[in-house]
Amino acid sequence: MRVLFVCTGNTGRSAMAEAIFRHEAGIRGLDDLVEARSAGVSAVDGEGPEHAAVTVLKARGVDMSSHLSRQLTRGCMEWADVVLTMTGAQKRAVLDMTAGEASGEGRVHLLTEYVGEEGEIEDCWGRPVAAYEACADRLVHLIRRLLDTMSGLDQR
Repeated sequence: MRVLFVCTGNTGRSAMAEAIFRHEAGIRGLDDLVEARSAGVSAVDGEGPEHAAVTVLKARGVDMSSHLSRQLTRGCMEWADVVLTMTGAQKRAVLDMTAGEASGEGRVHLLTEYVGEEGEIEDCWGRPVAAYEACADRLVHLIRRLLDTMSGLDQR
């Protein structure tokens, strides 16, 4: 299964989600079964990740230092089996890009909703490191649930 994580600038939340997903999938031995990428609805191609995001994930054993931002395109979405956004506004933006395509509606979800939870993943950009810590903790939790679901181990 190919998962595309989407946020605004693709230097924080979605980039963190992609790195965490890859890390957790590797731990579970799912590397050959799942793939992840990330993009931003307002990203500038080729920007490095936010320093605080790199630092926070490094402390968790996850390396995202080589990440380069990517603008969300139709090609990105066509690659993905599922598109998971951080906010409802991003979900609407993705759905607007896929308007008129039958496959868009069923493949685009809020990450939290996809794993049976509520709420959005708040933007940490420009906030203290503690906000990145909280975001990383939430993403680890949600991505573990996502991988549980994908590997048939969901024990909700």
